[in-house]
Amino acid sequence: MTFSTSTTTCTTAVVLGAATSFVGFGAGAGMTNQGVLTIINGDIGTTGILTTMTGFHDSVGGVYTETTLNLGTVNGRIYTDAPPPGGTAVGGNGETFAIATAAGRDALISPRL
Repeated sequence: MTFSTSTTTCTTAVVLGAATSFVGFGAGAGMTNQGVLTIINGDIGTTGILTTMTGFHDSVGGVYTETTLNLGTVNGRIYTDAPPPGGTAVGGNGETFAIATAAGRDALISPRL
């Protein structure tokens, strides 16, 4: 048996479209944070209802079912469907759902390297 290995250089950037700013995406299942030291630098989202996103707060004041043991900082936005989150943010609406849907769609159609 013989085999060889080589190195290939990627010459084409992956275009993520609406998913560019997202660092995590829970599709329809959402995301859950456990712990108090979580820091996410970017946006996260889900095409599911807001209650599938738990243990986070975002940069515009949205609070997503945080407890004293589950405090996750998102230094971006959290995009979900309705209902709106707690806190002072405007989210969990048609606009944030449309952004999450576009990001999920674009992440799936981007070429894989």
